[in-house]
Amino acid sequence: MTQSATNKRIPVNLITGFLGSGKTTLIRHLLHQCPPDEHWAVLVNEFGKIGIDGALLAQPGISIKQVPGGCICCVSSPMFRTGLNNLIRQAKPDRILIEPSGLAHPAAIQTMLQDASYRQTLQLGATLALIDPTSLRDGRIYHHPLLKDQLNAADFIIASKTDQATEDDWIVLQHYLATMQPPRQISTAIQHGRLDIVWLDKPGNLPFPRPAPSSPHRPTIAPAPQKAGYGMHHQRSADGIALGWRWPPARQFDLSTMLAWLDTQFALGCLRAKGILHTNEGWIAINHTARERHQTTSEWQQDSRLELIYPPDHSIDIEQLETTLAQI
Repeated sequence: MTQSATNKRIPVNLITGFLGSGKTTLIRHLLHQCPPDEHWAVLVNEFGKIGIDGALLAQPGISIKQVPGGCICCVSSPMFRTGLNNLIRQAKPDRILIEPSGLAHPAAIQTMLQDASYRQTLQLGATLALIDPTSLRDGRIYHHPLLKDQLNAADFIIASKTDQATEDDWIVLQHYLATMQPPRQISTAIQHGRLDIVWLDKPGNLPFPRPAPSSPHRPTIAPAPQKAGYGMHHQRSADGIALGWRWPPARQFDLSTMLAWLDTQFALGCLRAKGILHTNEGWIAINHTARERHQTTSEWQQDSRLELIYPPDHSIDIEQLETTLAQI
């Protein structure tokens, strides 16, 4: 990459955290604080291939670039560099926020952003890792090695969704952080993603190179063959399974039936559900985990999108899912 047009390195921040920790909500709040004389850009990676977060983050004056499917931290892939380079050249941003997938190992991204090809263009700022204290109630998250990898790579650990946390949740979280190597602690606590942008410019606490991942990165398994555009998209890796759908904007869903069906998927082991759907009650953004359900109205009306993420060993009857969705 060449040096930016303003002859000034572009600050870049990673916003990391496990599935459902509140990254997208936090980034939306940060974008609303963008100074009026600056232009910010966001590089979004999602585990699946549908691209939900880019649609959720879309707003005037903000450049969004999506790296679809797989893992943004597979730096051997050209997708990350190509997406980042295009964002720099086309958007000419004053700041870049990077949102890796909730199933990503961020240390590899940090190393890449520090290499010689970006030394004159980018200034790696603080990496923020979100953790929802209530998420540790789920043993699948508590014992997942990716969670510690994300926290180890962070300069600052931010407790999110704290309005939902109980005293027991805080005790479990403090114990979890105290037993990490090295021990970590919460830098600040937030509700509803409301973090002041001053955190983006705080100096990093950790030296480079960052702590190595607790488990070696496992490469993404090639997705199953699929048709582009509308229809189902299937993404599978050693860290999880993503099933995604896109429908034309005229396709309308019954909201109450859809929400009831999603509840059955969580009862069967689904980790995450996120989407924007044209329903009988208008355009609705859906943001669900096994612990919480959120629905809000959405300004996105280009198409309907839905993505479900399951554990890597989950047994899925795709034909049955397709049949059921066609009837909602």
